[in-house]
Amino acid sequence: MHEYGFTLELDPETNTVSAYDPAHHRWIPAVPHARVTDDLGWPNILRRNERFEITADTRPVWDATPVDYAEIVDVLLRAEELTEACAGDIRDDELTAN
Repeated sequence: MHEYGFTLELDPETNTVSAYDPAHHRWIPAVPHARVTDDLGWPNILRRNERFEITADTRPVWDATPVDYAEIVDVLLRAEELTEACAGDIRDDELTAN
């Protein structure tokens, strides 16, 4: 985190950590703790994907076509731009209010 200039702050009351992203001038929202289930591993994967009816017969087979990395990067960049556009402009006084 620090190599990108992020600032971390610990809230002693809630024992949570907040992070500030200086490149985008915003606080990063806290991420809730991951839910833990009893059926970890394959049982969990099978249960959560059961509704999709995925089997060995339904998955596509790779035909050895090379991966188009430029297209992958373009899609990821578009996703990042969309995220930033949805976040809107945040004023500095809004950042300090968090």
